Amino acid sequence: MKRALCVLCVVLVASFLLVFLDSTAFAQTILFEDNFNDGNSDGWLVSGTPSSWSVINNEYGIYVGNGLTNSVPSDSIWGSPKSEYIFEIDLRGEVGVDKNIIIKYKDDADFYEIHFNGQKIYFERHRPAAAGGQYVLGSVEYILNNHQTYHFTSVVKEHYYQIYVTSLGKTTLLFDVTDPNPSYSGGKIGVRVGTGSAGPSEVWYDNILVKPIVSGYFLDVPNLK
Repeated sequence: MKRALCVLCVVLVASFLLVFLDSTAFAQTILFEDNFNDGNSDGWLVSGTPSSWSVINNEYGIYVGNGLTNSVPSDSIWGSPKSEYIFEIDLRGEVGVDKNIIIKYKDDADFYEIHFNGQKIYFERHRPAAAGGQYVLGSVEYILNNHQTYHFTSVVKEHYYQIYVTSLGKTTLLFDVTDPNPSYSGGKIGVRVGTGSAGPSEVWYDNILVKPIVSGYFLDVPNLK
C-alpha cells in the first residue's frame, strides 16, 4: 500500500512539473504582443500622412481621407530585428477597399506587405527604385468585406513566407512563397492604411501576437516547410 502511494505521489509530482514547465515555456515564448486593451498605442511609431492613428474600443486604426501611413513598433518594444516568427493579427475594414498588413519591415522604402485592392490580395515586396523597385510575389482572389473581422497568420522563415487568413471558422492558405531576390533577413511587423486610387479608407487592427516557430507550443499551422 505504501509503495502504491509513493508511486502515485511521484506520478502526481512529475505531472505537476511537466504542466508547470510547459506553461513556463509557453509564457516565455511570446516575442511581441499588443491587444490595445490598455487604451493606448505607446511605443508605436508612425510615418506618412495622415498620422492620426488612435486606439478606440481597444483597437488600433485610422481613417485616411487621402494619403498613406505606416505604423510599426519601436525598437524599445520590438527589440532586435527578427527573421523567423509567426505573426498573428486581426483586421477589420470599415470604409473603402484598400487594406494592408506589413509582414516584415526594414524601413518605409523596404518591406513586405499583403495588400487588398478590392478584388485580390497581393503579397508585395517594396524596395527602393535604385534596388529594382516593387514587385509582386503572389496574388489570390479573396474578398475582404468591410465590417467583418479577419484573422491573419503569417509564418516567416528568413525569405520563405506562408500567409493564412481565417474567417467565419474557415482557414485559407493565401501564399506559400520564397522571395527570389532577398536583400535582408530580419525586420519587424507593422500596419499600413492608404487610399490608393479609391479613397477614403478606414481600417482597424487588434490582437497582434508574434511567436517563435517552436514545434509543440505554437506551431498549429499546416504544411509548414
